[in-house]
Amino acid sequence: MLSGGKDSTYCLALLKNLGFEVAAITFIHKWGWENSLLEARRAAGKFGVTLHEVDFSNEFLNLVINQNTGRPCRGCKPIMYIKTIDFALENGFGWICIGDNNSDTIVQRIETHLENSDDHNDIDMYINKYLDCIEVGVPVKDGLKILRPIIEITAEEVEKTLDEKYHYQVKKNHSTGDKYFGYWREGCPIQYTDPGFYHTEESLNKLKAMNMVTTEYAKKHGIRASVHYPSGVVITIPEGHEENIQKMLQEKGFLDKASAIESTKPYIEHYIIECQNVSPYYLKKLANLEPLAKRFAERLRLTVLSSSNHQFEPWGVTYIQVISESHVVYQTWPENNYLLIDLLSCKQLASVDEIENIVTEVFKTRKIEIRKIDYE
Repeated sequence: MLSGGKDSTYCLALLKNLGFEVAAITFIHKWGWENSLLEARRAAGKFGVTLHEVDFSNEFLNLVINQNTGRPCRGCKPIMYIKTIDFALENGFGWICIGDNNSDTIVQRIETHLENSDDHNDIDMYINKYLDCIEVGVPVKDGLKILRPIIEITAEEVEKTLDEKYHYQVKKNHSTGDKYFGYWREGCPIQYTDPGFYHTEESLNKLKAMNMVTTEYAKKHGIRASVHYPSGVVITIPEGHEENIQKMLQEKGFLDKASAIESTKPYIEHYIIECQNVSPYYLKKLANLEPLAKRFAERLRLTVLSSSNHQFEPWGVTYIQVISESHVVYQTWPENNYLLIDLLSCKQLASVDEIENIVTEVFKTRKIEIRKIDYE
């Protein structure tokens, strides 16, 4: 599976160097990076393999317009794996080589799979029958195994060895993601969709166009950058270029000035209140804690909008009040005679002395420590 990135290109170089018969398959859709396809073609030409290009734009569109979970990669991978499995079996191949490396989060999922597997084809991290979508019903069919030759090599080592041993450097898209501060993130621009948003074909076009502007700036300045949609949040590595990119996007009509993120602090009063020597009678059961919590909010002149709770067994309570000013959280440890209160308000509260007096009155203890969080 040849994406055109450093990992799959390094795997291709390894296999060809060892004399294996190799075919390469790559997947494209109209909202992906053109550079990735060009890089896949360049790698196939460099190492002398036939590249099979599979355009799945229609399937991709149907996928992303019906989900609102943000980055669509977990839904996109099954489509590519199914097509790769079918291609391999139809053309007489017994192995699918995948460029996962030790820097990928998939390492933990493979380890879990191996721990729970009784399939004799699951040999180790390098050779197994695990695909990164097996959990959603895409198993590896009989007659195939998955090979991950670089699964114990870091992303940095892959890039260095590809350069030093094979004299090959991948041309990058200069994009990144908020989850990937440590290394390059070269997936398609659609990965920068915000959770909760349903795409249309028009919005996909806009998201790609916005990130093309963003990555052109990133290439020019030797950084990585991306813009999320529809929020308009810009991420750059290193930081410091966000405002410039936002202005470029505004000038080209992609963002209005209201989309710019201004760094202003709200008014906050935040107290952590530790109460010791509290009677366990008040702390064991919700029925006993809740009236006290209501009394505490009333004495502090807080406006309670709703509440939520969890009763632990055999005892102990988490009780949460949503107040118009923000929230109050009560956590009890009856076995320690201990109550912790987290009080956050966007309006001015009583003085610390008055809060302490109210705690003493309501929860019948004088062993109280109140810490005010300083947001300055």
